[in-house]
Amino acid sequence: MTIFFVIPGDPVPHVSVTYRGKWVPNNRIRKVTKYKDDIRKIIMAQRIKLPIPTKKNPIWILTAAYFRNGRHGDPESIHKAIKDALWPAKEGGDKYTGGAYTKPLYDAKNPRVEVLIEFSLY
Repeated sequence: MTIFFVIPGDPVPHVSVTYRGKWVPNNRIRKVTKYKDDIRKIIMAQRIKLPIPTKKNPIWILTAAYFRNGRHGDPESIHKAIKDALWPAKEGGDKYTGGAYTKPLYDAKNPRVEVLIEFSLY
């Protein structure tokens, strides 16, 4: 099965949270947290049902990030933030996911991330 959706707005890269970062308010962490929440809202609004990735049913995800200009995070970090939003660690995480991301793409008028997910219905 294939699912496609678009995350509008500027792509936000994943940020690693250190021990200190968990206790000290940080604008970057808040921005990533909001971005992940927005992604979950898009999934819910479109009534997309994503399976939990497992060893028997791994999931493949392709992300294409379109940036506003040359000042942005790397596409790999954008890919990771989206996977973390879709499959949070507390729900099993993204251990059984794979995929790819495109080179940086640009669209000054319509920054976004296009997401393609493939999985089997076993």
